[in-house]
Amino acid sequence: MNREVIAYTDAREIAQISKDADDLISINGLEPINDDNYYTNNQYLSNSMLGMLKEHPDNLRAYLDGERMESDAFAIGDIFHKSILEPHKLKNVSAWDSKMFPQPDKTLRTKENKAWLVAFTEVNKAKGNIVISKSNYDIAKSMVDKFKSNKELMGYLDNAQYELTALKMINGVACKSKGDIVHKGEWLSDLKTTANASIDAFKESCEKYGYYRQAAMYCHMFNKKNFRFILVEKGSLKTAVYEVSPENLKRGWEELLTLIKMYKELFLEGWTPDEDPIDNFIMRGVL
Repeated sequence: MNREVIAYTDAREIAQISKDADDLISINGLEPINDDNYYTNNQYLSNSMLGMLKEHPDNLRAYLDGERMESDAFAIGDIFHKSILEPHKLKNVSAWDSKMFPQPDKTLRTKENKAWLVAFTEVNKAKGNIVISKSNYDIAKSMVDKFKSNKELMGYLDNAQYELTALKMINGVACKSKGDIVHKGEWLSDLKTTANASIDAFKESCEKYGYYRQAAMYCHMFNKKNFRFILVEKGSLKTAVYEVSPENLKRGWEELLTLIKMYKELFLEGWTPDEDPIDNFIMRGVL
């Protein structure tokens, strides 16, 4: 299929792509990064961080200050990705259910049960375990089984490398991306779990969660032209494969550049606590 080429690559940019999860890579004199510290090293800007910035700069500031919450939805996605792309990393999953509560006949609204789950989560997170409810663990496993039973979906894993890390300077800002499936040739594929895999619903998700921006950023970071999302729906286990149009790649790229400009102005340029631009930030737009 012939597709318009979005000219993202700038030969002057510094770029590195890790071919091995254990490789430490670095650009611009920043702290080296690999699989172990990819998500904790915030010297490099990621698409998810740009999403927080778009919601409000204070959301990104809170994240950078260490205020992080991981939901069961995140855990489902983590188990789904690791089971398909990196099964050797899916060693420890700590699943809980109400039978384990000090008051098993009551919900998490009680003080005792809530305290138990907080302690359970802290202990198992410290061990590097994925913490998830038993019901959601079962959902994740059923999604994995659905994917693996489909020959076409499994075919997207051929002639590709998985979970590669790329670092690159974009407009003077060090950025990072982790590509799910980096194909030989011109394609990138991204695995997603979703509540609704229909094309109209997923278009709304692309707008809401910045998936067009993600697609454009990843194409740029890995020097690819084409991007697709591979979806498995929670519950019904419906599957879908959607390509991102050149028009939406272009839109995503324009949004990325706008947010990087905002990031530089609010987080990188000089200011004093007495004149904090984030505290004084006002969201603006036309409805």
